[in-house]
Amino acid sequence: MPITIAAISTLAFDMFGLGLAAALLLGSSLAPTDPVLASDIQVGAPGEGEEDEARFALTSEAGLNDSLAFPFVNLAILFAAGTYSVRDLGVWLAEDVLLRLCAGVAMGYAIGRGLGYLTFHLPNRARLSRTGDGFAALGPTSWPTV
Repeated sequence: MPITIAAISTLAFDMFGLGLAAALLLGSSLAPTDPVLASDIQVGAPGEGEEDEARFALTSEAGLNDSLAFPFVNLAILFAAGTYSVRDLGVWLAEDVLLRLCAGVAMGYAIGRGLGYLTFHLPNRARLSRTGDGFAALGPTSWPTV
């Protein structure tokens, strides 16, 4: 995905004459479009019977792609401000890329473990769901949104 962002940004900058910020924003906006093309086969609402491995994987990939594009959108905003330095790029790398992605992974793991415990280990009368299919989709699709 970062390679696609770089390729689209380079084309927009070199061929179309867009500024650096606009080219990077275009690249980061257009790069995660593959799950959009597959939106007709993503996981449906609970109880519709549209849950299978391929649909689940595509829904998870959509969330992951959006989370990978987000730091580059923030970088485009930094470039649009006009006054940036090497220190600002270091702050972007530390905060937007490393810190937020690590926090997203940690929160996704903790929330997934917690929901897994609530769903599958509580006594039967206190269970949140009888099948657990809807809750199984929450873990991998929610962690990248940090």
